[in-house]
Amino acid sequence: METTPSALPSKPEKWPVVKDRVAYLIELATGLEVLDVGCTGKKADGRIPDGAASLHHALKPFCKTILGVDNDEDGINSMVRAGFLVICDDITTMDLERTFDLVIAGEVVEHLPNPGLGLKNLGKHVRKTGRLVVSTCNPFYYRQQSKILRKGLIQVHPEHTAWYDPLTMGVLLNSSGFQVIRGVWLSPSTRWNPMVFLTNRRKYWNPNFMIEARLK
Repeated sequence: METTPSALPSKPEKWPVVKDRVAYLIELATGLEVLDVGCTGKKADGRIPDGAASLHHALKPFCKTILGVDNDEDGINSMVRAGFLVICDDITTMDLERTFDLVIAGEVVEHLPNPGLGLKNLGKHVRKTGRLVVSTCNPFYYRQQSKILRKGLIQVHPEHTAWYDPLTMGVLLNSSGFQVIRGVWLSPSTRWNPMVFLTNRRKYWNPNFMIEARLK
């Protein structure tokens, strides 16, 4: 569903809900030269996931080419040993001396101490006709609201530097040289419960969202 840039991100309550994030990204990435940012998917407790279970692994068969980058040295070494084409670098300062059709930054921006600088540098790696896809956690997720109600607490990743909602993310992207063209909410399929059903009607209760943008 293509949308005019002026309509976004002002209407996130009307964005569709995507149940299968991996399938959605595969559709975007098929046949393209892709840069996968934050490719190791390091967990909050420091665990390095199995590369064979990663988004990077899922995308690889469908891309024309795919390169992964992450500043997690242990995770990168693990993926290199498993045969993946990945490098260890800082996305805020890296210069890969090439551009890509699609740059995917999944759950990365909330880790950056200087997100604007990081996004501007990613922009240098996006082709003029290319796209940047950014996904991040939603601070208004219904489980967060429930935890506040029950315990007066929220759940915060120890390495996160900020929260973003679709509107503030749109502002950040715009100030970093991008134009938002599409947004979706991400709600992985889980066993049914009333709140999951309600997230289709109250979009701001979904756990994550994803924005697709192009260079201005």
